[in-house]
Amino acid sequence: MQNAFRVAHREANYSKMKIVNVVCTITLSKRLSLYSILTANPDAKICRRKLHMLVLKRSPTFLVFASGKLVCTGAKSVADAKRAIKKFVGEIKSRVTAFKVVNLVGSYRLPFTVNRISLQTEGAWLHDHFAGSTFFMGPKKRLIVFTSGAVIITGVQSEDELLTLWNKMYPVLYKHRISYHK
Repeated sequence: MQNAFRVAHREANYSKMKIVNVVCTITLSKRLSLYSILTANPDAKICRRKLHMLVLKRSPTFLVFASGKLVCTGAKSVADAKRAIKKFVGEIKSRVTAFKVVNLVGSYRLPFTVNRISLQTEGAWLHDHFAGSTFFMGPKKRLIVFTSGAVIITGVQSEDELLTLWNKMYPVLYKHRISYHK
């Protein structure tokens, strides 16, 4: 059994680990004129009814507030987010005073299917109207497991934290794999 686990653990190589979303907050050195940003960017849309903000539909998307705060969402890595922020800050002639990664979402595809019912013994919470089982790993950290072998990790703030959580949970998921006998 131990040898089989090592082989399966090697099969779950980390090239399958995929970051699907990075959300970060940015504070700029000055207040912003939403109207000037709106007129300069055809991909911008103002939302006066909600929070007096501007939505800048790019890749990644920015929520721009007049106070000089930004939310960047939709980047595929922290480096991509920083690159997009640097470009946007250069356009509006400001500088970043604070940067924080708020959430990182990772997606994995296991090479086997998982028995969600037996995961309850490990502390997973089964939903009645949702196809996934949820592990509450910390105040905001969640690991959602589907029978198909799809796994989503959310609530972490760095790639190292994502990898640590994955290394902790992979043996548990492997233990509850479904074996098909022919």
